Amino acid sequence: MNSGLFSLAFYFVISSPTKIIPSTNVVLLNVDSNLVGDKDRNFVVRPNGGGNSVSIFDQDKGKWVSGSDIWTNMPILDKELKLKFRSPESDKLDLSLQLQDTKTAEIYSSNELNLWTRGAYGNYVSNLNQNLKKYHRKITTKQERGKLTKMIEYISELFD
Repeated sequence: MNSGLFSLAFYFVISSPTKIIPSTNVVLLNVDSNLVGDKDRNFVVRPNGGGNSVSIFDQDKGKWVSGSDIWTNMPILDKELKLKFRSPESDKLDLSLQLQDTKTAEIYSSNELNLWTRGAYGNYVSNLNQNLKKYHRKITTKQERGKLTKMIEYISELFD
């Protein structure tokens, strides 16, 4: 298996507009690749990471495919892909995609994304706020205390 698909002829990079798995458990991935729509090759894609708890949406068939399913059931590479998570096994998921050239059977791996559950991120923000409040009590000047109060309120509003 080739790690990372970067060469003069090909590139395959994934990104996501979010690092937090939303309450819908569906994450959109953006694919930056010159392989999307390549008529001379057919590439199928599967999620790598997350165990059996991740599925990928096959736009052509209009259905979700388990990430542990066989290659012939995987969707064709597209510029946007949807992944759905069932009860993630941990608070942090290290996710990448595998890409298979259906003509040569060669398999490549994308870069890795780190995704977090809402619970893990919520705990992080809660701990951050608690620490900021402790620090707030130690501040002696009114001006410093006012700035920190505004920061705490802003962070709290983001996650309410």
